Amino acid sequence: MKKKIIIISSILVFILIASFSTYKIVNYYRIKHAKIEVKLVDNLTVEVYEKRKISDFIQKINGKIINNKIIDTSTIGKKEISFKYINDDGIKVPYNYSIKVEDTTDPVIWLSNKYQLKVNSDIDLESSILCGDNYDDKPNCRIEGDYDLDKEGVYSLVYKATDKSGNEKVQPFDLTVYTPTKSSQNVYEEEVTEFSNILKNYKTSHTEIGIDISKWQEEVDFEKIKQAGVEFVMIRVGTKDTTTDKYVLDPYFKRNIESALEQGLKVGVYFYSYADTKKEAIKDAKWVVKQIKK
Repeated sequence: MKKKIIIISSILVFILIASFSTYKIVNYYRIKHAKIEVKLVDNLTVEVYEKRKISDFIQKINGKIINNKIIDTSTIGKKEISFKYINDDGIKVPYNYSIKVEDTTDPVIWLSNKYQLKVNSDIDLESSILCGDNYDDKPNCRIEGDYDLDKEGVYSLVYKATDKSGNEKVQPFDLTVYTPTKSSQNVYEEEVTEFSNILKNYKTSHTEIGIDISKWQEEVDFEKIKQAGVEFVMIRVGTKDTTTDKYVLDPYFKRNIESALEQGLKVGVYFYSYADTKKEAIKDAKWVVKQIKK
């Protein structure tokens, strides 16, 4: 009896193995000979960090993609895209294609076309001017031209920022080195930038245009700025008094954030920090979180 059970069990195991092997062979044959018709778009490049799905690069396909996920475009270079789809015959088939992730965005320089410093200023001018890039966390930022902070005069200079992808931003500016007097509170007339020109030059299907607002703008008419094309506002929460070491809430913060939200504008906040240690930066951040909780 025991021998019969062993024989029957062996036969069942054999049948299961044979059935599984047959299934794999048949399935392999079906997949190998499955009809695959995929036509890709002509342009297989994408900007770094741009949100694109697998289907965005497919012009035509004889079936339905199983998981049309968002592609990771956080690294530039060639990227292999692999996915599976069920064709019109109901067969699950694999497919892959390659795309190229590029960085074509110029660095950003926070600098007007005029800059002033008191004579004998103890400052590293090149590093004091802010520049940054959307991908390269350490773009090459430099001043071209000669100047002397110990000598009065107006120096025509150029500030250049270049990222590792070769994108370059150039900003000419005049540096005025002056000796302070009672009549030299404003050495030059402040430049005015028209918001309509910003919209014209920078608004695209991939950008949103916003403005920075603090107490210096006093009472802002948020309905008017929305009508002018403003899509978001960065609102100052406050700063720190360096003489008393106390936090100072921007007197217009509550009004600004409530009014902006009432108009349906997107809102971000910022804090003007003097922190030069990790501990101080964390302390500042906690204060900001406390102010914006509500």
